[in-house]
Amino acid sequence: MKLHVQHFDGVAFVHNPYLAGTALRQDIFERQFRVLAHGQAELADDDGFAHTFWMPLTIELAQCGLLEQCLLKALHYLVSGNAGFISGAVLDFRPERISVQDRGGQTVLSGLVRQSTLTWLPPYCAGDELLLAEAQIRRLLADAIDEDRWDNHSTANNLRRQADNLQARIIPTRWLPHVLKLLNI
Repeated sequence: MKLHVQHFDGVAFVHNPYLAGTALRQDIFERQFRVLAHGQAELADDDGFAHTFWMPLTIELAQCGLLEQCLLKALHYLVSGNAGFISGAVLDFRPERISVQDRGGQTVLSGLVRQSTLTWLPPYCAGDELLLAEAQIRRLLADAIDEDRWDNHSTANNLRRQADNLQARIIPTRWLPHVLKLLNI
């Protein structure tokens, strides 16, 4: 995508292709999206033995100005692995989902990671589809609470993960046409 850059008083502004009639300062434009990897991290237990434990972790992979760049950064991460993305305290990281968020922290695009393959999730478009998804999310979260009460924490975490994956397909309407075009839907 060809970007239109204008300079005012020595400061570069980029016309925002996602919001007609607006321009962002170039340094802000270049980080208007965050690419995040959500998954499970293996950490060393501090008990003095060689024990480890797993916990949820989200890591930032990149900041980008265009959605197309976000897709490339996510694919680059999957090809190159965790090198340079995780701290020394994290022994291993297994990504489960990649998401793209705007500057306001709203999810714009999300994809599931399965065996180093990334499948982008199509966003919910129709009102009925959205209402059904929201009802299913509420049901999954209520079921997770019940499972926690019975000490079935693994099952509860799995239900919450399913709800998160459904929630990731609910995106703000302002991003919908851009995401549909990007995913060729």
